[in-house]
Amino acid sequence: MARRIPGKASTRGSRLVILLRGINVGGRNRLTMGDLRGVLAAIGCTGIRTYVQSGNAVVDSRHTPADLATTLKRELGRTTGIEAAVLTFPASDLAGIMAANPYAAASAQPNTVHVYFLEDPPAEDACRKLDNLRDGRESFVLSGQVLYLHAPDGIGRSRLVKGMERALGTAATGRNWRTMEALAGLADTEA
Repeated sequence: MARRIPGKASTRGSRLVILLRGINVGGRNRLTMGDLRGVLAAIGCTGIRTYVQSGNAVVDSRHTPADLATTLKRELGRTTGIEAAVLTFPASDLAGIMAANPYAAASAQPNTVHVYFLEDPPAEDACRKLDNLRDGRESFVLSGQVLYLHAPDGIGRSRLVKGMERALGTAATGRNWRTMEALAGLADTEA
């Protein structure tokens, strides 16, 4: 399902962040960033910048975030056969999301800090369920439709990450802090 995540309504012609969920993971949903840039250009986006192969982009668009998510999801399905969740939000929201990071001190090790963007508001009892899944060294903060995770031992074997969507009651896509910093850099530059 295509959804817009945190922030206020976008004005026309704004810079938007796009996060695709489940792209190029475990050999599934193979999508080159060149193909993604092509689809984005075909639907009217300009100033297209992508980062790594996991479906991260910053674009300038006359679409609202919700319209862009819906249009991109439809066009990806039509042109590539890939059915992926598309989350979009104004690039101006990115600075606030990053400034709210409760694990700023841990950001010196960017592979230990992760930001998860939720498709819908979390379930009422999500924090309790997540707390039951975390190991002794993991910690998290849930703020609206953004979850910050500090995982000093990594996320590869994390029960919290594995059970996150079930506990939250919604789909989520995560990015490590290094990717967040890269997206912020892309959002601040001209293409």
